[in-house]
Amino acid sequence: MGKMAPFALALLLLPFGGCMRKSAKRLGRVMSLLLLIGASISAMAGLTGCGASVNSNFVQPQQAYDLTVTIRQKIWGRDHPDTAYSLNNLGWIYLELGRWQLAEPLLKENLAIPRAPSARAGPLYVSSLANWGRVLEQKGDYSGAADAFNQAMQLLASGGHQESWSGAKIMDYQVLLDLDRSRYPDAVRLATRALQVERNVGGDNNPQLSNGLLVLGLAQLLADTPSEAEKSFRNALAFRQSTYPPTHPEVLLVQVRLAEALLAEGRRQDALDLMKPLLTAAKAAPFPLPAWRMAELQIVYALALRGIGYDKDAANLVNENTVQFQDYNLAALKTYLNRRANSLRRSVLSSEQSSLTQQMSR
Repeated sequence: MGKMAPFALALLLLPFGGCMRKSAKRLGRVMSLLLLIGASISAMAGLTGCGASVNSNFVQPQQAYDLTVTIRQKIWGRDHPDTAYSLNNLGWIYLELGRWQLAEPLLKENLAIPRAPSARAGPLYVSSLANWGRVLEQKGDYSGAADAFNQAMQLLASGGHQESWSGAKIMDYQVLLDLDRSRYPDAVRLATRALQVERNVGGDNNPQLSNGLLVLGLAQLLADTPSEAEKSFRNALAFRQSTYPPTHPEVLLVQVRLAEALLAEGRRQDALDLMKPLLTAAKAAPFPLPAWRMAELQIVYALALRGIGYDKDAANLVNENTVQFQDYNLAALKTYLNRRANSLRRSVLSSEQSSLTQQMSR
């Protein structure tokens, strides 16, 4: 039997959902559970560097959740809480893949499902609001995103859970929104607070601190304090290197952020020394990076080449990756790197024009 045999079996069983309601409910729970377990195994395989997929370690769980949503909609209906659960998880996976356009209809349908007042104060609804806020942010509806994040935080606060991992995660989303709005001091303050919440909940040695450190470092970088950003990124890298294999995307992500901080400090050679093996590792990774993520690595590498005799090659490399980079899912960072890339292009163009003028004057 092939890899998709359990999924194919699940699809074959769908027609029996209407005529054998009680049996189908029991069967649906079993099949959904099996698919969710398969999704979790796939995700963990990716996290440990053992899995492989088309675009990233999220693709296999995405396929499983696709089928889980189909099964639950068929057996229990579109308004069932279990359907909402799967819609939210599948939407989150699409967001992590940078495909908010696919996440949007799933999360919109999820939020439209009727809920009891108690359920609207529960963790699933809070998570749904946070994911919806991320969709609105990537659409450019910053006001709508802020409302979604604030509502999620208010629900957590009403249950006394604001100072939690969930609260810190939503704060991190609010930080990214502040960065999109160019509110850099506010972003740094909120990222610092979110990191402190994570420390209070998980302790100073919890590997999950890497997430908060990464967000704080990004805020510090865009707030033009690259030396502080470097410290945050190095601390985040130490956590992730102790958790993931060297070629895992979570490790590569922090390394490219560290290179961006080094470039902002004017340390091009240090950035170049970091980016060379990083690119090699990314190309040899067991699960390839999404095109937009790979484009970021190439552009940062190009920026490291600037000023050491390879400006034209660097500009060509930037041009080759411009289209893919436009799919990048962090608007503030995309603007930041585009600005630096455009500066490189202008410098090369000015140099070529100056050289041509000198040749013509001879």
